[in-house]
Amino acid sequence: LSCPLWSPDGKRIAFSTKTNNASGIPLYSVQVIDTETKKTDPLLNENSFIRLIGWSQSGNELILVSAKDSTIGLPPEVSMLNLKIVTREMRQITMLKDTYLYNIHLSPDKKTLAFVSRRETKDNVWVMSAMGGEARKITNNNDSRLYFSSLAWSPDNRSIFFGKQLRFSLLSMLTNFQ
Repeated sequence: LSCPLWSPDGKRIAFSTKTNNASGIPLYSVQVIDTETKKTDPLLNENSFIRLIGWSQSGNELILVSAKDSTIGLPPEVSMLNLKIVTREMRQITMLKDTYLYNIHLSPDKKTLAFVSRRETKDNVWVMSAMGGEARKITNNNDSRLYFSSLAWSPDNRSIFFGKQLRFSLLSMLTNFQ
């Protein structure tokens, strides 16, 4: 079980699971539990890795990412998806190229996504509408040895905090920390 997320109304929790089928092949799922009735509703089963990003503003949809490769490294493509709870209809929001799976975060107001993408051998922070559209680069990293990590939104949605590091295993500096 992973990625537990409270619904905006506080009455449900969405979470993802990973199991293996009889052949040992991973199967990923998304489920929602009603906290009052304790009833669990399975919404989705996939062969691709799934990570929940957040609930939509309405609380009727989940935003998630999916990739063929679930490694911590850089998958070539990450699908950003919108899953409707009632109908189980899934819509692709966008395809993110060279984006770190664990460095995609939804703003507290659920309107904006921030993510780190490694394009042209450099990490940078990008933002885009949670509904889709063009991504906008908000950093200008010129050092291919510098990695960005640990994105976090401020509670007022106005700032994004992140770490800068020269190795994956060593955090060396926090930026915009007050």
